[in-house]
Amino acid sequence: MGKDMALGRFWVFCRLIYMPMAYLYGKKFVGTITPTILQIREELYSVPYNEINWIIARDTCAKEDLRYPRSFVQNVIWTCLNKIVQPILNLWPLNNLRHVALNNLMKHIRYEDECTKYIGLCPINKALDMICCWIDNPNSDAYRLHLPRIYDYLWVAEDGMKAQVLENTPNNEAYYRHRSKGSWTLSTADNGWCVSDCTAEALKALLMLSKISPDLAGDAINGERLYDAVDGMLSFMNKDGTFSTYECKRTTHWLEVLNPSETFLNIIVDYP
Repeated sequence: MGKDMALGRFWVFCRLIYMPMAYLYGKKFVGTITPTILQIREELYSVPYNEINWIIARDTCAKEDLRYPRSFVQNVIWTCLNKIVQPILNLWPLNNLRHVALNNLMKHIRYEDECTKYIGLCPINKALDMICCWIDNPNSDAYRLHLPRIYDYLWVAEDGMKAQVLENTPNNEAYYRHRSKGSWTLSTADNGWCVSDCTAEALKALLMLSKISPDLAGDAINGERLYDAVDGMLSFMNKDGTFSTYECKRTTHWLEVLNPSETFLNIIVDYP
């Protein structure tokens, strides 16, 4: 049971988006209040910011967005964590655990940034990771390297769009990363996150192009890269013969009872 609940077994989008959110919450960071911030507060909230009851607001969700109402089990767990566990962990010496956890989170955030060349898995975690790097050190190389890649989610170079990943990420198992060599991404190769259906469609297209004259289709791709693509695609196969999206299924569906998102269903497991 405990093994199934390990964060590294959650669906990649779930863990990589909640990871920087956990860092931001754990840091309790508050930025400088500027005129722009005040205008944003006025635009976002229907009542004056200083009149909001945040204890009530934290459990509020618009009816249009409420697709997955919280269960009784979740209400008990979240209340206990908020009312009992967190106040205790804020006391010395237990508050040192938070510092250790935050350092570990930043270590994983930096790994994600470096392996995706600061593009990130998707625009959501890219923006959150960039904010985390700025909070950690606004003058850091990490934050500086984030900025120019905001514009690089999908682009075509002079010699075409480069989307196949040619190497696995370093030390990938320690950071819960699936193999990526030979696979295709939803973005460019720098993104580094392999996707099973993207790989299958790309391989299918290459095999079809191989039947066309090089004068029309261009030079054929190296055969070794085709073999890598097949190996990469087969690596997505689950024990029951199905294929998942970004990684093989790592945990059980019953963990969805802990799904904290009231807007999205089935985000804990990488389903086929």
